[in-house]
Amino acid sequence: MAAGMIEYSEVFHRQGGVLEQPEQVIAYCHRVIGLPALFVMETMSGELSVDHRRHALHVSELIQLANITRDVEKDLQSGVAYHPGLRPHLGSNGRGSAVPAVQQARRDLMVMATGRAGSFRHLLNRHQLPSLSPARSAAVLMMLFTGRHYRRMAVSVGIPGWRGPKSLPAMLMTSLPAAWSARWADRVVRRVEAALLAVI
Repeated sequence: MAAGMIEYSEVFHRQGGVLEQPEQVIAYCHRVIGLPALFVMETMSGELSVDHRRHALHVSELIQLANITRDVEKDLQSGVAYHPGLRPHLGSNGRGSAVPAVQQARRDLMVMATGRAGSFRHLLNRHQLPSLSPARSAAVLMMLFTGRHYRRMAVSVGIPGWRGPKSLPAMLMTSLPAAWSARWADRVVRRVEAALLAVI
């Protein structure tokens, strides 16, 4: 992760603070979350198949793009942008005349992210978790948090939202049964997945 951050700080510097192509954004997600996650997974479970590696990297994109779409205005103030349409607004607070560009960047990045939503379920199902598994509940909770984030971002840019638990207690109550029910976990994850894929 540290190596990825160093590499991309140089890319940002070279390109005037902006990642210019979607492929660069995807590669950034892989460097800072995807490859470290693969390292941990392969350390714990052995070498992953090509298919499982692809799903793991897609999940890293889904999660890192949540961070990116959340922090657009803060990043602009720091002189950084993950979308070429934001270049004229570097150094601003993302308000006023920058709002249309910020909203368009969020829409584009959300579409990029939510198209990866199906990989979360495939990755979860890859692991043969025991009948009673707090890890399965934690995975469902992560998916619920991710879904809530993108639901809020969708509404902020004029995309219709969808129903889902909003508060932490509600998300905890929804994810808790997944600890002992793989069927419940699959049902909840599929529901969030369908909502995210509908953004496209």
